[in-house]
Amino acid sequence: MKHESGLRQLRWFVVAWMLLAPAVLAVGAASSAENRAYAAALKSFGGGWWARAEAEFAEFAQEYRKSERRPEAILRWAQARYRQTNSSGAVQLLSANIDQAGKLADEYQFWIGEAHFQSSNYLAAAEAYARLVREFTNSPRRLPAAYDEALALSKLG
Repeated sequence: MKHESGLRQLRWFVVAWMLLAPAVLAVGAASSAENRAYAAALKSFGGGWWARAEAEFAEFAQEYRKSERRPEAILRWAQARYRQTNSSGAVQLLSANIDQAGKLADEYQFWIGEAHFQSSNYLAAAEAYARLVREFTNSPRRLPAAYDEALALSKLG
């Protein structure tokens, strides 16, 4: 009797696996494509190919909207814009997505300040840095942001 029950369970397991296997394999394939796309964009970024990195991270963020890496892809996308002196584009991108930044929200805020500073908008830069200092008390960017806030305010005179 126990042996028959074990065989029945084994059959149900095999049937369930046969039904679920295509879905599991599809998830693995999507994950692999996602990993390749992210790695390619990161390679472009690391190589200093800013226009290419911007395009690849933009494509990644749009293609993989539910990816855990999306907040970092948006950050790198904005940093690539920053490196091409597209400060307003970087600010716009980061500001529009800061609510979904998760644990990278302090980085988004820091780079908003950096982009404002790059474009000589020192008042907005000082405000962005001050917000980081005020709202992200455990951020490793807190001390540099406090310094940069003072620097931006000194530029205002």
